[in-house]
Amino acid sequence: MALLVSQQSVLDRNIERNKTLEDEIRVAEQKLEELEAEKSILGSDEYVERKAREDLGYVKSDETVFVREE
Repeated sequence: MALLVSQQSVLDRNIERNKTLEDEIRVAEQKLEELEAEKSILGSDEYVERKAREDLGYVKSDETVFVREE
């Protein structure tokens, strides 16, 4: 009888651990999807061009730049 109770206790702990791990897997899969979406955006030509313009002040050769005097 004691062996049965002990085995049931181990089984209960394993079931709970399995549920916890399944939850962690779902969270990790969701994070992976988010990162893959971000990766595709960050690698796009449009994103690279926008960042170059905003952060580095790049302009195209056929564009005219106006500088505001303060």
